[in-house]
Amino acid sequence: MAINIVTDETDPDGWPIRYVSLTPDVTRGALAAWARTQPDDLAVHVLAEEGGLSATEIVDVLEPQVGSVEVRITDTDA
Repeated sequence: MAINIVTDETDPDGWPIRYVSLTPDVTRGALAAWARTQPDDLAVHVLAEEGGLSATEIVDVLEPQVGSVEVRITDTDA
């Protein structure tokens, strides 16, 4: 199970952005625990592998804890 921070950046206005990747075995509970340790003004961009949490589940878990969330699910067959 892995929540990997790929990179941290800032947007042109100085707001923090964190790019993360999720393996399919990451649970809602693990993601929620991770989210509680993140700054509340953080924009999180998630790249998740197909077969794990859905985009809706990821947003539902992260959105109450951080500033904004974007999710992309990768197709492991591609």
